[in-house]
Amino acid sequence: MTIEFKAVQINNPQINKKQEAKFYPRIYNTQKIDLEKMCTDICRSTSLNALTIKHVLVAMEYQIADYMQNGNSVNLPGIGTIYPSISGNPSETIEEVNADDIKKVNINFRPSKKLKKAVRLVKFKKVSQTF
Repeated sequence: MTIEFKAVQINNPQINKKQEAKFYPRIYNTQKIDLEKMCTDICRSTSLNALTIKHVLVAMEYQIADYMQNGNSVNLPGIGTIYPSISGNPSETIEEVNADDIKKVNINFRPSKKLKKAVRLVKFKKVSQTF
């Protein structure tokens, strides 16, 4: 597997603005894999049909949302853990903290060691760029 990358010029806001921008590698031309492609690809590598796979993945979407709406984390072995988190305004005392202080709900993802290892093994290829 190979990830293509390109050089992108970026100014570092933490360094003196008079300093020249530097070039950093960034992933090039990523495509979003949709449900249909994932179902087709899984179908090719298993004995399951694409419709069954699609039903399972759609049901998983609803089930994960339901678990997280109840404050649970969801561990998908070999993939990682998906979990909700909240952030909000501080209060002076413990008694003053209430639901109105919550300003943001996030969904976090912590990849499994297996997934991290798989991504670390990837090769990189620089795409040609003209300026």
